[in-house]
Amino acid sequence: MYLCRLFCCGLRAIWIARNKLLHEGQSLSARETIYFIKKYLSEIMGDKSKIAERIIPAGVWKATQNPFVKINFDTGFCKQDNRSCSGIIIRNDTVE
Repeated sequence: MYLCRLFCCGLRAIWIARNKLLHEGQSLSARETIYFIKKYLSEIMGDKSKIAERIIPAGVWKATQNPFVKINFDTGFCKQDNRSCSGIIIRNDTVE
């Protein structure tokens, strides 16, 4: 359940960052986006200490152990064309 909330909150944070860039011309840093996710999850889950421990800074991909999966996502925005795109990769412990 936690991973689902984290994933959905991450998507929401990306959407908010996109709208801020598109409508207000403000670009949010990765640090600000992570802060938003931590704060939002702490409000809906009520325990800040567990959330701070479970969000790990990005680094080199490492295989997870069953039954977990790792979710990576990224977005891009072309200001000239006023278009955006996103991508999601979900991997389990199998390295292929």
